[in-house]
Amino acid sequence: MVLLIGSAATAISVVGHQGDSRVEVPFVLFSVLGGTGLALTGLLLLGLRPGHRLGPVLGVTGLALILEFALREIAFAGGSASWVPVVVLLSLVSDVTWFPLGIVLVLLLFPDGRPASPRWRWLVRFVLALEVLRLSVRALADGPLEAESHGLKVDWSGLSSADSVSGPLDLL
Repeated sequence: MVLLIGSAATAISVVGHQGDSRVEVPFVLFSVLGGTGLALTGLLLLGLRPGHRLGPVLGVTGLALILEFALREIAFAGGSASWVPVVVLLSLVSDVTWFPLGIVLVLLLFPDGRPASPRWRWLVRFVLALEVLRLSVRALADGPLEAESHGLKVDWSGLSSADSVSGPLDLL
């Protein structure tokens, strides 16, 4: 129920930006709808097959997608408040959690929640490690944080200068 209320509240808030050229309303609405579908599928799978590993992956992937756009709505409404950069960073973490991490794991673990063969287990671990590294570098790097769907660009002063590493990791 909370999932549906959160999705509906985000969608209603986004529709209020109709006509604002900074917000990509159709893209955000489609993404919230897709995230709701993924999360509900994951929760249904968890309810019907509690030990199935794909249920949590689908649930977290869908929730991350919904959370990404809910956080962007909060940041958009926040204007220039001091907490906005942190909210945008959290939305970018949610973005990476849903894609590519969530989608790659869904594809690797489909249909039974296990890699197709033991040879694929290393790839699942590699994808997880790569995304942890990518998120860490993003959080530490200086530079503006951008949330393109809402036209947000906020200053972020990371803990160290890791820009030279961040670029190549974004390509992966």
